[in-house]
Amino acid sequence: APSRNFLNKVTLGVNIAFETSTTKGIDANNEFGGVIGSSIMAPPNIAPYVDDPTTLQEYDKLYPNYVKDKNGRAYSVINNLNEITNPLGAMEVLHKRHKKQSFQGNFFANVNLLPGLTFKTSLGGRYGYEQERNWQPVYYLSSYRNRTNSEIYQQKRDAFRWQWENVLSYSQTFADLHNVSAILGTSAMKNQWEWMNGTDYDLIAENDDKAYIDSATGDRAGERVNASMENRVLASVFGRVGYNYDEKYIIEATLRRDGSSNFAPNKRYAYFPSASVGWVFTRERFMEPSASWLSFAKLRFSWGQNGNENIGAFNYTT
Repeated sequence: APSRNFLNKVTLGVNIAFETSTTKGIDANNEFGGVIGSSIMAPPNIAPYVDDPTTLQEYDKLYPNYVKDKNGRAYSVINNLNEITNPLGAMEVLHKRHKKQSFQGNFFANVNLLPGLTFKTSLGGRYGYEQERNWQPVYYLSSYRNRTNSEIYQQKRDAFRWQWENVLSYSQTFADLHNVSAILGTSAMKNQWEWMNGTDYDLIAENDDKAYIDSATGDRAGERVNASMENRVLASVFGRVGYNYDEKYIIEATLRRDGSSNFAPNKRYAYFPSASVGWVFTRERFMEPSASWLSFAKLRFSWGQNGNENIGAFNYTT
């Protein structure tokens, strides 16, 4: 029978995860106010609801779009306090939904080729999808915050990202004093996303089940549609060599060649070298008297170059 001892030199692994969530949100506090700020600063002498028939008749005349809860009970109108409104009424007119789903996985294989020589490859990816819907009815909360027409906003976004890395590493010790290490690897990554959103006005029905852009009847001049995409690719080749003598004297050098699709075709790749030397002086004999209060100390000097590719796509065309 053929030997299968090579299987003892191979390690495989996989991780898979799926996530989904649906959230309902409120406006964040800012300089224009918010639900939490109104909850703290609303006048304590104004009740959250209005039940007095006479007051309701005045509301019908002065504020015909005053807000009611699902049972038809009227929320109090708070005027003359700028951004401060009835917090319960503010929550009633907020209809913000955010749905998110993502699937991600990672596979890796580790192979011990020879004593001290290891090869590892890993491939991972993630797909994400998001959609948001936010609509507001016609309402009157205060002279500062009110709407005379309804509004609907919808957005959808999806993104896909994958990354593949391969690393060949070597580490060996000779004569119990000379420690040699080396790494040679490649890395590639692609990140792509697209999004689209739209805004329209004058909903046919102010109902959460029907509040979508196709049920809005606003003037074409007021409609808004936006869309964008990004497709970014990174590719790298890298190497590193290191040597230390008795974990005392250390030297290391690294060289990377990185490329990014964010740059012009004739300037997409660049080299980034670095080097360092170190001295663990606590391993010297003259430091032995200090071992009781200083167990480890090292001097390290390094030099290197790096770059930045976060400039956005196609900016090189300007």
